Amino acid sequence: MNLLFAFFAPVMYLVFPEVRESKFHEHALPGAYYGPSRSTESENYCDVWNGTRFFAIHKGCLRIDERGVLALSSRTSKVAQPFTKDADADSAADLPNFDQWMTPALQKPISQQSAPAVIETELDGDLTPGDPNPITPFIVFLHAGHRRLGEFGHYVRRLTKGKARVVAIDTKRRGYAHNVLLPRVFAWLKQLCALALCIAILISAPCSPFAPMRLERSTQGPPVLFDSANPDGVKLANGEVHPLAEGALRLHRQGLELARDVHAHGGGVVVEHPVNHGADSMWPIRGREAHSTLFETTIFRDFTNDVPGERVFSDQCAAGAPTRKTTQWYCNEPMLTPMFKYLGVLHCPERETPDHPWPHSKTLVGKNAAGEWNSEGSDEYTTTLSGLLALAFIDGKDFTRSTVPVTDVFDDFATISTTPSGGPDADATAGGGTDNTDASCDECADDNDDRGGDVQIEKLGLSLIHI
Repeated sequence: MNLLFAFFAPVMYLVFPEVRESKFHEHALPGAYYGPSRSTESENYCDVWNGTRFFAIHKGCLRIDERGVLALSSRTSKVAQPFTKDADADSAADLPNFDQWMTPALQKPISQQSAPAVIETELDGDLTPGDPNPITPFIVFLHAGHRRLGEFGHYVRRLTKGKARVVAIDTKRRGYAHNVLLPRVFAWLKQLCALALCIAILISAPCSPFAPMRLERSTQGPPVLFDSANPDGVKLANGEVHPLAEGALRLHRQGLELARDVHAHGGGVVVEHPVNHGADSMWPIRGREAHSTLFETTIFRDFTNDVPGERVFSDQCAAGAPTRKTTQWYCNEPMLTPMFKYLGVLHCPERETPDHPWPHSKTLVGKNAAGEWNSEGSDEYTTTLSGLLALAFIDGKDFTRSTVPVTDVFDDFATISTTPSGGPDADATAGGGTDNTDASCDECADDNDDRGGDVQIEKLGLSLIHI
């Protein structure tokens, strides 16, 4: 039994037989819990207020219903928080029930405590067509993956203290309302990207159609859609481009069009994609000599003419990923320096370190015993990589003019710093992702990179969030 209860919670306390004048008098009377007994040192007694005085009574001689009092602690209680919107307010608590003993630790109050979950208070809400435009500087994150703590937007919100935000777009979040192939959704995103408040765009589009593992015929996996002889898509017997390749190009074409809009008003642009593992690349893999990527397509070459920039390379294992997963980031001029600063330093040391297991214990090739692709989940960024991206995107920007306050009840417990802190969390993943359910195939396998050993370079440490 609890030794303490919610103060002034309603009770029914026993009236002892010797106090009653007859059996027709009430056996129990209503009162309110008044705290531990002040007249006895025994923990089995508490004080009860009956409206005129308080007195000690044994806890076994009363029944208490704390649910109504505890419901007042909800941040959406209309009684305790009168300015709560009616749509968000808790339903009214039921009257006290003394038919049975209630255990608040196991039973929720009648109001169900509809206070927002931690993820709702920590992350900015997702936007959909029809929602008001952001009133603070924002970054568009296309194909952001599932909504979760420790994602790219979470770090941006904390590092800027709510003075900037991320507009994350992915069908994994808001379904068809985030499908960039739908005209209405694409038109909405174009007007967002044209706003002066849109300071940058990050594109992490599906890489499955360009997966190097498609070149390994022995796996009986999905067909080859792009190769070095057909960088714009493998053609069918009738001379037309494979429909799956055409669909992939269309999706990427939409994203690159949005990036052009952001670049047009001076915003930052970053396009993420796995590196080429072909015969003439810096990361050749035997058996994948004909590998080709998005960056070899005509639509991307045209894009680089409109949005001049350079590539930054990084090994994601240096940011907590279980495999090397070498990645290229195409950056326009405003993003080039900060991306080199935070992402260009990520390099596989090819040796054991406190925050980098070697050799890599996981492979992206093939399937596991359960029949699942080993690459499943590798399309999402680790929390460390998400934090480094956030630092790169806000680097050198002044958000002090923003007047939108953010109250964070977790400030004393969850912090993000830019000082080294012992390394990344290899298990947690956040950010990144695709709109393509086929992305779980071996799109990014690079376990057999034919590269010589390199010395470890110093990389930025980042303390993670623990809630």
